[in-house]
Amino acid sequence: MSFFGRSAAPQPSQPQNDAQRKEAVMASIRQEVQGANAKELMENLTEKCYSKCVPKPGTSMSSSEE
Repeated sequence: MSFFGRSAAPQPSQPQNDAQRKEAVMASIRQEVQGANAKELMENLTEKCYSKCVPKPGTSMSSSEE
């Protein structure tokens, strides 16, 4: 048995489990990256649209902003 509680001898099903774990981690990372990209896109879109719609922020709206 190794330091982490596993036997030192490789088991026949271990490569498949490792491959499954790797694929699960990769899928999770892809999902996180997609979420981050979507968030960044929405932030950029919001900023650009706000700048176009509200050129001079103030206490009241102009007729073009209404």
